[in-house]
Amino acid sequence: MERVEQDGVLTHVTKVNQWECDHNGHWNVRFYSRAAQAASEAAAVLCGASNPGAASVTTRHLRYHRELFSGAPVRVRSGVLTGGPQAGALLHLIESHGRLSATALDRTPGPVPQVGAFPAGAATHALPRGLPPGDFVPLREGEAARDVILGPVPTEARDHTGDLSSDGMMNFVSIASHGLLNALGFTPEFVARTGISRMAVEMKTTRHVFCPESTILSARSVIAAVTGKSAVIRHDLYSATTGTVIASAAQCIVMVDLSTRKAVPMPEELARGFGTAMPAAVQ
Repeated sequence: MERVEQDGVLTHVTKVNQWECDHNGHWNVRFYSRAAQAASEAAAVLCGASNPGAASVTTRHLRYHRELFSGAPVRVRSGVLTGGPQAGALLHLIESHGRLSATALDRTPGPVPQVGAFPAGAATHALPRGLPPGDFVPLREGEAARDVILGPVPTEARDHTGDLSSDGMMNFVSIASHGLLNALGFTPEFVARTGISRMAVEMKTTRHVFCPESTILSARSVIAAVTGKSAVIRHDLYSATTGTVIASAAQCIVMVDLSTRKAVPMPEELARGFGTAMPAAVQ
């Protein structure tokens, strides 16, 4: 991976903690997103606004390029893209030891000019690849392979404005994804038996409305696409009482041989289950 160009503005510094690492032994995707969110809120404040919390971003498109492990230093540089198909988006380069680890493209409610600019070429590794560009439209009712109640939104999953935080949203999406994958046979037992796990390479979230304090969240989840080595999972988080969709998300995951850390074809026993969970069309 090429070294990160030193453009934009430094908006966040952190490190990988051991407790933030997942069952694959590396930094969980939730915490890459947390770093991007911290940078987005810093960018808003640098432009003279009060901190908008989770509302600093409408749609975020994350791509994961390199695994990070416990103890790794993390820096985020941010800037507004000045050209190309994503012109005007806020780009975050998440790097460690000068090497690119992840990218995030944020659509913000308003301009954030004070963070500086990135040329269009800076987005080479950030542009959508396995997921479509643009905002998500909620899934249609009856389209889900799995529809479950997740429970109330706890205090720690809210930001200072009272809204569902970006980090809280990612945690709920992770729970919904884990539940669907286990139901399709991608269980800890399967991973232990085959040595094949899954890793996210791309993720996108769209926030639709403010999440009221009393909300009991449900998740509607479906397999949106399957290829030889990867699959796309779509989720809607919605109010269990009103049906209002709070946020939508998608994850592009690849099958990985844990001994080599390389992508491998999806085993046939998984492909059968994934195929039955995929509707004719998912937007």
